[in-house]
Amino acid sequence: MLKLNLDNKDEFVSIEKSPYAQKGHSNLVKLWAKCPVCGKDVNNEKGQIVLLGKWEENGEHKRHDIFTLTDKFDDYRIEFPENFDAKKDMTVEFICPSCKSSLLLESKHDCKCGSPCFMLTAFSKSIITLCSRTGCKEHMLYLNKDDTWPFIRQIYTDSAQ
Repeated sequence: MLKLNLDNKDEFVSIEKSPYAQKGHSNLVKLWAKCPVCGKDVNNEKGQIVLLGKWEENGEHKRHDIFTLTDKFDDYRIEFPENFDAKKDMTVEFICPSCKSSLLLESKHDCKCGSPCFMLTAFSKSIITLCSRTGCKEHMLYLNKDDTWPFIRQIYTDSAQ
């Protein structure tokens, strides 16, 4: 399990909704994500976040396959594998496709719904936490102060497109 180190809270700003979503805009901030363990990019050539997923079905052995998440903060689209039944309340353990490390956070950082959260990094020092339960829309961007300008630049770049 990964540890979320936010000991120096003065270095981070918590963002639950993108600036666009807060104002009702349809433009959303793109996130270029990395594995917090090995530091490798997890975005594909289209920009989508691609992770391995492991889940249990009907108490049987765990199944594995590829999940594709949108790269936009506050957009909840996921391309599920064909062999995955996207029922509510199903939790998925997400795994880095490069180093095969689990991205789950330790239990003290569980989601409000009670399911485990997983973590990715963004920009250079910022952290994204997302719920691992299908149908849950809880997530958080902990924007590191060193990433403020890259984040603002990304907002303006995205809005110009």
